[in-house]
Amino acid sequence: MEHHENVKELNQILDFSIALFEDLYQESKQAPYITMMGLFAAMVEQCQALGTLLEKRQFAATQSIARNILEIYVDIKNVAKEGNYVNYLWAEYYNREKELVKSKSKQKQYRKLRNDSFSLYRPAQDFYCLTISEKFTQADLKDEYSSVYCRLSAHTHSGCFFIIKQGYRKK
Repeated sequence: MEHHENVKELNQILDFSIALFEDLYQESKQAPYITMMGLFAAMVEQCQALGTLLEKRQFAATQSIARNILEIYVDIKNVAKEGNYVNYLWAEYYNREKELVKSKSKQKQYRKLRNDSFSLYRPAQDFYCLTISEKFTQADLKDEYSSVYCRLSAHTHSGCFFIIKQGYRKK
């Protein structure tokens, strides 16, 4: 299959996914529903970005996007496997938000929002931010973590690696 055929097929899948999202979307304040729809929307958006870059033959950022798509996939698998996994995602979200604000009152506000979200599931259980390795292990994707994900991370995080790689291509 040619490059442009792959992009065309990806765009058809994305069109179908967007239509499906619009059919499924409802106004809801329930954390599990919001989380799953958010993951679905994030997956579609990241795949659209990947398709756009491939169409324009701009490949430098595709590895970063592919890594993000893989992370979203892991989260979806974990939620499907254990609905309570949503709490780990909320913990990650609220901890990031709490870190972004400087005032103690705002930090308390995010802590309360986080704790309220947890009470929807298991009020007595404490949830924390999982490492990316723990997420892959929980999703039964440990081999993918140690191979594909680590390779994508090396390309994404290492500016030096990218510069060296580009230098070798020019020779």
